[in-house]
Amino acid sequence: VGLFGVALRRGQVALVDRGRHDVAQHQRDHARHDHDERQHELRECADQLLQGASLSGLTRELNQRKVATAFGGRWQRSTLQFIFRNKRIIGVRVHHGIEYPAQWPAILSRQEWEEIQLILDAKHKRPRRTKSGRTYLLTGFVVCSRCGKPVELSGWQ
Repeated sequence: VGLFGVALRRGQVALVDRGRHDVAQHQRDHARHDHDERQHELRECADQLLQGASLSGLTRELNQRKVATAFGGRWQRSTLQFIFRNKRIIGVRVHHGIEYPAQWPAILSRQEWEEIQLILDAKHKRPRRTKSGRTYLLTGFVVCSRCGKPVELSGWQ
């Protein structure tokens, strides 16, 4: 059986002694608690985002408070952006481009999700700052007449 099997059995016996008969149920309860806690954190992040907070600031705050991701890791800006872009957060499952009601409860309303999309889109389309910290007048508006790509302006040389 090995040491791991003996330790597992001891753990199961200890749970039975404390009135917990089902180890799998204990694991499900623990996972549900973690899930509920993450839902609460995401709800708070959404509220702060709607009030003007940045994804980078929210990421920094979650990591400072040592809130783990679903996989136990540190938060990244891209992780939060992926979560807030995904319709799962509003209780919708998308399969081959078709939306279906999900089997899980929504964390945000559709209206809140749409407002967050507008916020994320606006932040994404903001003109980039150069290394000097400057933004130039026509940045984001001027396109190349040959290839159609946006022209990136920089300082005079």
